[in-house]
Amino acid sequence: MKFSTIVAFLITGLLVASLYMPMMSLLGLREYEGSNNDAKRPLGQVEQVADGINFTHEIMPILQQNCVECHGGNKSKGKFSMNDRDKILNSETIDLEHPEKSLLLQLLRTHDEDDRMPPVDSREDPLPEKEIALIEQWIAEGLPWEPGFSFAKAGDEAPPQPKPQALPKVSTSALPEGPDFINDIQPILELNCVRCHNPDKTKGGLRMDTYAAIMAGGDSGNTIVPGDTSASELLVRIHLRPIDEGVMPDEGRPLEKEQVAMLDAWVKAGAPWPEGVVLTERKPQPIKRVSIPDRIPESSADAARILDDILAR
Repeated sequence: MKFSTIVAFLITGLLVASLYMPMMSLLGLREYEGSNNDAKRPLGQVEQVADGINFTHEIMPILQQNCVECHGGNKSKGKFSMNDRDKILNSETIDLEHPEKSLLLQLLRTHDEDDRMPPVDSREDPLPEKEIALIEQWIAEGLPWEPGFSFAKAGDEAPPQPKPQALPKVSTSALPEGPDFINDIQPILELNCVRCHNPDKTKGGLRMDTYAAIMAGGDSGNTIVPGDTSASELLVRIHLRPIDEGVMPDEGRPLEKEQVAMLDAWVKAGAPWPEGVVLTERKPQPIKRVSIPDRIPESSADAARILDDILAR
């Protein structure tokens, strides 16, 4: 091959490369811009996404503890209700285009105690910046909301539905392996808790039949805080003595030590809840009464036959 041919070949390759790279960069930019346009979909289409903020596990507890007392249920302090997503959007406290300019964030971060939310009389210290940052991210993502969930009182609106995710969004790398939910935890909750905390009876404003409902908590605060037994109201109450006020369950027999230890281990392990599991009340098996023969067995074999007969009834 002649030297001039080789030079021509190299020059042609460089020209192709110089045109190819800008073209691919332009295509990549177009693809990126397209993904941004997809993100700006109509507000009504915003739903919970697995890779974004998790409303049930990250936002709901913050609102439940700090906001709902004044802006939930039948209360709308300052004509501001946070019962559902539409009410929050219609309040003009949220700026989806410029989340950092949202009035809600300004009220959470202000140093003016007269304007600060939550108010000083309900919370002495301001909301931690970590939690405010979660609220800001939530706004930036379009206020994703648990479908059908509302902070309104039970019966006013649709109850929270089971989440498509099985586990709370917490780090489980340092958590011990917990008990099996189906075999160990579900029977305890269905036998001792669900009869008073279900869609038809929400004692203390609490339901315990679905994961979303139990994570929403009740009138006394957080029922379960995955990985934190001391902050989980359920565990605090089941550790009380039977004579103590607020002990749970408050009807029927108290939990056995093994059952309490099982619930402790479950929460320490992150309170995993299998996808789609909905609890229903489970009634204890009635005591079966049998008559015992009044004759004395003549031998061990005769006693075994009598016992087998009793157990077969």
